[in-house]
Amino acid sequence: MGRLGHELVIAHFSHPHPLELTSLHRQPATSCAGCSRDLSDRAYSCKTCGYALDVSCAQMPQRVRHPADASHSLTLLTAGGSFRCNACGADGSAFFYHCGECNLNLHCSCAAMPLSVVHAAHLHPLTLFFFPHYENRGFSCDICGHPGSYQWVYSCTMCGFDAHVGCATAEEAQANPPWHDSEGGGSAPHLALQKMETGVGVRKIDKRKAKTIAKRVAVTVGTSLICTIL
Repeated sequence: MGRLGHELVIAHFSHPHPLELTSLHRQPATSCAGCSRDLSDRAYSCKTCGYALDVSCAQMPQRVRHPADASHSLTLLTAGGSFRCNACGADGSAFFYHCGECNLNLHCSCAAMPLSVVHAAHLHPLTLFFFPHYENRGFSCDICGHPGSYQWVYSCTMCGFDAHVGCATAEEAQANPPWHDSEGGGSAPHLALQKMETGVGVRKIDKRKAKTIAKRVAVTVGTSLICTIL
């Protein structure tokens, strides 16, 4: 008999009771406590109180190193309320990565953003900057047209092209970035953190469609990303 792909019962730091791997077919709809996405397949759940995590969130690393904070490691926390993500500027209420000394908070998906992307709206690769590289720390997104300030930005410094992290990495089917999952089930971003390696990850588009989808992007997640699991 083949080896099972996942542990059947786990202890997770976010919950006091054991979590059992459960099939969710024909069960009432519920959401993952780690990413707030609806659960539709298998998940780790608590038979006592109904707490549930999708498999990807249950396996997310508790500590990572990230180039946005070269001096400290980031710790995976449960929100216990809401927080403001330093990368995209949006609020969150699920798992996030945190540095207490720097007061840095990152959605798990934002922590998995690649250091560079290729987007249909621009000819050159866009580089990730952890602050807008302008004196007033503000910019205008050349993809959606809306402003950004004190947030991460994807830029082509040669052309002065700037984009919100959500706009630069949004999938074609997603109408409202920036916070799509970074490591969760299905196409969620949390899958990325489980594959983190030191290096530069690049998300590429189909260049044959570049002329017809000037402001839309099809993203394929690279396998080499910017966090290091500790």
